[in-house]
Amino acid sequence: MSLPLIVDNFSSVPEPLREHYVASEGRYRLNVDGLDTLTKQWDARIASLTAERDAAIAAECAALTDAALDAAVARAGANATGRALIPQFLKGRVRIESDGSTRRVAFFQADEKTPMLGTGTNGAATWDDLMSEVRVTFASLFRE
Repeated sequence: MSLPLIVDNFSSVPEPLREHYVASEGRYRLNVDGLDTLTKQWDARIASLTAERDAAIAAECAALTDAALDAAVARAGANATGRALIPQFLKGRVRIESDGSTRRVAFFQADEKTPMLGTGTNGAATWDDLMSEVRVTFASLFRE
C-alpha cells in the first residue's frame, strides 16, 4: 500500500497510519526521515538559481542599454565626439528591463524621478523622442 505524501484531510489515510503524518501549512504531510533536510536543500538551490538568473538578466539589460544607446546616438547622426560623450550623459536616463518573460522593454526618464513623455504608446517616450531632445540640447555634437 502506498501512502500519499500530502493530504488535505485524513479521509484517505487508514486510522492506524495517521500517527505518521504531521501538520504542515494547513495540510498533513507524511513524516519521512530526511524530507525536511532535502526540502531545505532544494529551497536553497532554488534561491541560488533564482539569484543567478536575476543577476544574468540585470547584466544583459545593462549591456543592451549600452548597445542601444550607442546605436541610437549613431543613427541620430552624432559626430565622433557625440558618439563618445552622449551615451555616458544619457546612461542614467535610459534603462532596459525584463518584462518577466523573454521581452526587454526600454524606459526613458526626463530626470532621475520623472518618466519622459513622448510619442509612444500611452504617451511614453521612444528612442526617437530621446534623440530629438538630445539633438536640440547638444546640437554641436551632431552632423548637419
